[in-house]
Amino acid sequence: MAGASSPSPRLYRWVSSFVLGCYWLIMFTGTHWPHVNLQSYPTNFDKVLHFTGYAVFGFLIALWVSTRRKFGLREFAAGFAVIFAYAIFDEVTQPYFGRDCEFLDMVADWCGGTSGMAVFLLLRSALGKLGLSVDQGGRSAERPEA
Repeated sequence: MAGASSPSPRLYRWVSSFVLGCYWLIMFTGTHWPHVNLQSYPTNFDKVLHFTGYAVFGFLIALWVSTRRKFGLREFAAGFAVIFAYAIFDEVTQPYFGRDCEFLDMVADWCGGTSGMAVFLLLRSALGKLGLSVDQGGRSAERPEA
């Protein structure tokens, strides 16, 4: 639509920051809530929860970075470092809240976070093949025909 103004890059950055911050807070609360009972779920279902929660976290980190600059290999490595360190912090602080610290939970966190960032890259690539791209300001734009 010609003449229509799109939301500013600043708005995309603010929204992505707000969503990531809220999700991170909700995730911290969920992993530190005392005495969660998962006995009615299948064995090791908590690993699925960890994987899924961190997959969303990884995706949101990639989205947040992409509103500032292109999310490439360096940013992927930095995102993994954040996920790696936070997963360790998350697990080692859980015993203070009556929860267990489990190494396999951290592995599920790391795998999930990495998968979430990879899904972001795959989605961005698929959109690019459809002729759409997202620049560092977060605005969708059609790629010019060659």
